This record gives sequence, structure tokens and C-alpha cells, in this order.
Amino acid sequence: MERIVATAVDLLDAEGVDGLKMRRLADRLGAGAMSLYWHVDNKEEVFDLALDSVLAYRGPPDIVDSRDWRGEIVHLLEDWRASMLRHPWSASLLPRRALGPNILSR
Repeated sequence: MERIVATAVDLLDAEGVDGLKMRRLADRLGAGAMSLYWHVDNKEEVFDLALDSVLAYRGPPDIVDSRDWRGEIVHLLEDWRASMLRHPWSASLLPRRALGPNILSR
């Protein structure tokens, strides 16, 4: 699954949301399009997994005092912004996606 997600992120980075086609993703993985459906239900699930992957929070910096919740919030938002700048397609998907484990763990 990690390889599918990483390849999907690479494809989204290169071609954007409209460029992600299941056949194209399968080709990059060296597999048939139908074999991809053994691992994911549909393209929407691929979007969810890719978005959750790039928005994974790397945790507060060591210098942030755990009692400083404002500092942690600012760091979280800066981390999220940096992820969206690295992966511009993620901002367009965020409003319409389900919240995955990486987002919910924040």
C-alpha cells in the first residue's frame, strides 16, 4: 500500500488531480489497472490515502514547551502549509475528503 500511495503522490505532484488516472497509476507501478483494485476500492480512496500521507504531522519541534498549546497550533499550521506548498494539489482536495488517521491524530 505504501508504494501505491507514494507513486500516487508522485503522479499528483507531476500532473495534478486531473492527471491521476488509475491506468496511469498502474502503469507507473508496473501493474495492470485491474490489479490495482485488489488494493484500493477506487480513485477516491487513492485521493484520500495520498492526501492523508502528505498532511501527516511530523510533531512539534523539540523547543516547543508542551504547555505552550498556541505554539503547537502555530507549528501544526505551519507544517500543514508547508505540505500544501510542496503538494499544491492537496489544497484542492482537502475540502471534499474524509479525514484519515494522519489528520485525525493531530
